[in-house]
Amino acid sequence: MADLSLANAEFVVLAEKGVLAQQALGLVRSIRRYAGMHAAITVVSPRARTRPSDWLVTQYNFSGARFRDWDLSNPCPEYGPSFKVLALAKVEKMPGPPVLVQIDSDSVFLRPAVLEMGDAEMLARVADAKGMASSGSDDPSDIWWQEFCGLCGVGIDQLGTSALPDGTTIRTEYNGGLIVARRSAGLFTRTAGFFNRLVAKGMKPWPLPRYGLKAGHGDLDSEASRWWGTTEAALAVAAVGMKVRSLPPGWNVPMYSPSDDIAGAVHVHYHHLRPPGAARSANAESLNPSATVERSVEE
Repeated sequence: MADLSLANAEFVVLAEKGVLAQQALGLVRSIRRYAGMHAAITVVSPRARTRPSDWLVTQYNFSGARFRDWDLSNPCPEYGPSFKVLALAKVEKMPGPPVLVQIDSDSVFLRPAVLEMGDAEMLARVADAKGMASSGSDDPSDIWWQEFCGLCGVGIDQLGTSALPDGTTIRTEYNGGLIVARRSAGLFTRTAGFFNRLVAKGMKPWPLPRYGLKAGHGDLDSEASRWWGTTEAALAVAAVGMKVRSLPPGWNVPMYSPSDDIAGAVHVHYHHLRPPGAARSANAESLNPSATVERSVEE
């Protein structure tokens, strides 16, 4: 296989009215500055009722991104992350660069980003924490995973195992904040198909709402929280059989607290954070959408 890089990539970013649309602009600008002056960037607005403002759309276009105002059919619209899965599947079927990058809006590049795929079909980082993942056949979560894998025609042992940052071993699951994949592999189409199957079966992994869960746009509502993690579960099953390699250190670095160490990070996934005093440094400015985008335009 050819050795592909970010120079051959198409970044796909979701933008929905409010903070996600603001975050998306900061991300698009950071891609242009650090990850590809000439790389393709597609900004997707996935539903009509949450379009970004005209001003923001103008800014996306000014940064060389292509804006898509779609109205995607979604079997689980209450779970916002599912629109990312559906958008990537649609983009994957279109003509475009040989590499697709699924990237969360609540993230940013801080340094020059050079990445080679080698012979890999997918680059990703293992999940941050156990969450709904299974640590094996004795784990109560394993029953859900066995049913889901069976629904997708995959043997659960095909998932393999990986170690979390705290050393816990889980059946492999990936952090969906940054996924790099060859377009020809069809990863995102399979992911969307598997996600639609689990929704059709009503397979909520959490029987009760989980309160206090924070996403990039803010707190999840109670119904959305019952689906938490299902898009990443679908991705893990869809990746079975692919040649997957880990992202290098410094990529998709999680940031859950302002005190988290991001020294040397290339790409940071800052989630819901708005670091205080962000505008005082160039790197921190990128982490704070309000430092680069005027909130009053969107409000």
